[in-house]
Amino acid sequence: MNQKRNNNMNMVETTMQRKEKKDLQKHSFKSISLYELQKQTRTPPKILLAPFIKQGEATLIYAASGLGKSFFTLGMAVAIASGTEFIGYEAPKPLRVKYIDGEMSKYDLMARLEASIGGRTTDKSFMCTLENNLLLSNRELSKPEDGVFFDIATKEHITEIVLELLQEEVKVAIFDNFSTLALGIEDENSAGSFNVTLELILALKAVDILPILVHHSNKNGTNYRGTTKIEAVFSNIIGLQRDSSIKKELGAGFIIKFDKNRGEYHKLLETRSVQCLKNEKRWVQLESEDIELVRTVDALKSAEYTNQLELAEALGVQQGTISKRLKKCVIKGLITDKEKDYCFNAASENRDIDEEESLSIEPEY
Repeated sequence: MNQKRNNNMNMVETTMQRKEKKDLQKHSFKSISLYELQKQTRTPPKILLAPFIKQGEATLIYAASGLGKSFFTLGMAVAIASGTEFIGYEAPKPLRVKYIDGEMSKYDLMARLEASIGGRTTDKSFMCTLENNLLLSNRELSKPEDGVFFDIATKEHITEIVLELLQEEVKVAIFDNFSTLALGIEDENSAGSFNVTLELILALKAVDILPILVHHSNKNGTNYRGTTKIEAVFSNIIGLQRDSSIKKELGAGFIIKFDKNRGEYHKLLETRSVQCLKNEKRWVQLESEDIELVRTVDALKSAEYTNQLELAEALGVQQGTISKRLKKCVIKGLITDKEKDYCFNAASENRDIDEEESLSIEPEY
């Protein structure tokens, strides 16, 4: 078995080396026919974590420091590796996951893993499946003889990273987080800071390894740090935001907001607030004022409502309630007065355009 795996790895390495040499010699936009596309897409992509992670799709998760990014991503990792559920997200079957951590101490890593496992430590089948499928790479536990940690922003490391993950038969690779795994980057906000990492993401997708990248948010916590060019590579972009109603002494908690998802609508893709109750070893969904504010901003930014009354009716509340919510949104920095007016005006303009186009259609007799 080991000899067969080594032979396969040698073939992969040789193929990739040849490809690299070929890429240096020429470039191409190679054409395929419609028939070839149909042939390649006959089998729909596999669901890895329902309802949002599918085969061939990359995911970006961002949040402020200390908010709970690792709790969230390790919860996903455990679910995928064991073929189980995490806060409603369900993995149809176990897959090999590698969690690459560039920041946490070994004790923090263990504490977050225990929170994700919860009370299932006595479930022998679950623990056995998890042991076989969850691989962990931690900077603190890395020994000198293992070599220096890869830098995901170094072009020369891309092939080696891909080969190592292939050798370990990894299907999902989680990089936590960009700042600590891309030490060569001096300015994350520069336009080219993500270029090499995006090449790595694309290289992993090309060999059917699904990448999940964890990143930090900007100062106000409403978006990820750095250039917007990375949006094109990721099918899912998930922001974790603070919920002031959450009592930190009870456990990590945050608002989950999907900034981008290319799949069909699902209830679990709506903005919601969750918390891990550490004493009870379980996650719960919460309702709070903060979650209502975030949902209000989401609805406003959809540019479907021309005024506060329409927005209130859509959310099922009184106009006075919406007025108060919008004021709080501005105070909390979720939106500015200028952005608020722009959204209402954009909705009015969109509606005018739709009406004009409707009137311009000549009736058929």
